[in-house]
Amino acid sequence: MTYVKYAETVTGVTAAWAMRSYYVWLPDGYDPNRAYPTVFVGPGCGGTGNQGIAIFKASGNNAIVVGLDPDPAAAGRPCFNTETYPDPEEPYFNETLKQVESKYCVDKSRLFIEGFSSGSWMANLIGCVDGNILRGQGNASGCMQNLPAGTCKGPIAYIGAHNDPDPDNSYACGTQNRDRIIKLNGCTNETMPYDPGPDVKATPGSTITCLQYKGCMPGYPVVFCTTTGVGHSPQEASGLSTFGFWRFWTSLPPLPVP
Repeated sequence: MTYVKYAETVTGVTAAWAMRSYYVWLPDGYDPNRAYPTVFVGPGCGGTGNQGIAIFKASGNNAIVVGLDPDPAAAGRPCFNTETYPDPEEPYFNETLKQVESKYCVDKSRLFIEGFSSGSWMANLIGCVDGNILRGQGNASGCMQNLPAGTCKGPIAYIGAHNDPDPDNSYACGTQNRDRIIKLNGCTNETMPYDPGPDVKATPGSTITCLQYKGCMPGYPVVFCTTTGVGHSPQEASGLSTFGFWRFWTSLPPLPVP
């Protein structure tokens, strides 16, 4: 029930990006014979892998949490390098997934990724290029780089939360990424209200409005929550990116694993 840091060597990248790290949070009473859903979490700029959205507050003893760690020395800034593709973060994630699966009992049918700000860019990238192995993603703010046609391997179940307005990552880029996944998942633009659950409550002076899109491929829903009054936010104070995202993910049927 605490983060432990691990070092790894990533192949397929330049030497500056080869030495990376990640953090693992194991649930209380971790059972190596039980397959656990596993959530990868990316922090915003300035954060380390043990400072991302505290999804374990919602998942409790029912998930392994992996904190993805930016490499400030290589990037020249304390953020993930996700603006230009191909980038070093895709090989980093794939190596981290390989390492975690080799060390722990991971339920490969229930792999999730979420992030805030730069970590949300990371979640968008990996949710695209590894959409065939991830069951779902969650985004709190964050944008999406322009990727070559055919790069995304979806569909992927998606829940996003973005404040309107957001001074750092525009609300428009959040909705653009939502619209990309709506198309990827075969949804229509018709919506219905979505309840993120009893543990999600707007903080004083703020609002939360969640909508679910209709007509999506079975098992691949799309939910988008618009907030007001919280600015550029990880959406944790309301419980939206913890209890709300976890509730959404646990409602999904497991992904078939070859």
